[in-house]
Amino acid sequence: MLRLVAAGRSNAQIGAELFISRATAAVHVTNIMRKLDVTNRMQAAALAERDRLLHSQQPSCPPARSKPRPDRDVAVVLWARTSAHRGWGRAEG
Repeated sequence: MLRLVAAGRSNAQIGAELFISRATAAVHVTNIMRKLDVTNRMQAAALAERDRLLHSQQPSCPPARSKPRPDRDVAVVLWARTSAHRGWGRAEG
């Protein structure tokens, strides 16, 4: 997101590129600027360049599913068992 801000993209362009709404992009941009303690996009881009935040070869955050989620995994297994019991999981034939 910060790379797109530094590239001069508008919230609408960021939203289109990331498949999110313009409003969601605006919220993310606002949160980034607040966390960087800047008041506008130009300051955010300058700070990112100065601190070399845009030059990292590695992603700045871990993958979305980097650790197991037992609560969700158990729910999926229970749903599958329940579905099969009710006949939803049976193949027709």
